[in-house]
Amino acid sequence: MEGHAVFLATSNFNQVQLKRLEELTIEYEQIDLEDGSWQYAECDHEFHNLLIEAAENLHISRMYETMELRLRHYRHCLIGKIGKKRLQTILEKSARNHRSILNAISLGFADQAKALIEKDIKGMYEVFFECVN
Repeated sequence: MEGHAVFLATSNFNQVQLKRLEELTIEYEQIDLEDGSWQYAECDHEFHNLLIEAAENLHISRMYETMELRLRHYRHCLIGKIGKKRLQTILEKSARNHRSILNAISLGFADQAKALIEKDIKGMYEVFFECVN
């Protein structure tokens, strides 16, 4: 679903949204779990939410809303489940994915942006499912 949203969003992003996506990417790249905050979860949520909004597709937005609270919950639980050290490594990889997604969107490469967001989501789902088991 989010892959399709990013595909649509690539041609819909305005300059304000693109600037905000870049700010979120920079913020995510600078996250340090040692500060004790939940900044990583909020930043990741806002990044993905902005992608959904930019798609300007009511059906996708509604589907995302049905999952949004669960996703936020899982993001917040990660630090307790896998620990700061492992999570920091995962966040660094995710930050590189976010940067690649931003670059693909900025260049108008919808197919590449779609593939990259699907890679990012797959990686996080693997972490979520590992935490549940």
